[in-house]
Amino acid sequence: MAVFEFSVVSADSIEDREEGTIVADDKLAAFDKLKRLEYTDIRLRSLHGFEAFRRQWSADVV
Repeated sequence: MAVFEFSVVSADSIEDREEGTIVADDKLAAFDKLKRLEYTDIRLRSLHGFEAFRRQWSADVV
């Protein structure tokens, strides 16, 4: 499993930008999960090492 930080725009409100952490198999799976939640302008950044290990337990999207 990979851990990513994401920054997205809600489909309901173009002005609201949300940020959080997502756990997925790979970058494409993470993008797909966020797309199914009806987010647009999806930006992902992979996390590595201890930071990824720590943030996987408190991820916003699993």
